[in-house]
Amino acid sequence: MRDDGVVVGRGLTGDAPRTYNEVMENLEVLRTVTGGKAVPGLWDPGAVPKYEPDALRALIAGLEKSLTALAIVLPSVDGPALGAFPDAINAFLLPVRVFGDEAEALEWLREFAAD
Repeated sequence: MRDDGVVVGRGLTGDAPRTYNEVMENLEVLRTVTGGKAVPGLWDPGAVPKYEPDALRALIAGLEKSLTALAIVLPSVDGPALGAFPDAINAFLLPVRVFGDEAEALEWLREFAAD
């Protein structure tokens, strides 16, 4: 957790899809780091992430409970490389934006930080 109240998550690269158990472990770490409070989050997945369907559903539900907003930092990729990822972003019930630059993402998240 940063001093400005933004929690930052960095993913690992790799071709193996993320599993439900991995997502649940990561969400538990998130709850521990934030003390159970909803905070703005910056997520750098390291590459376009791949998730098993049940893992993606669990991730979205867990992040909606833990975050006030989500900025995702992705490398510059074209539409086909993103696959179904944009549809997953649209499923969120909290503000979500994708950025190519981490500094811009953090600037956007400031409006969602607690005073």
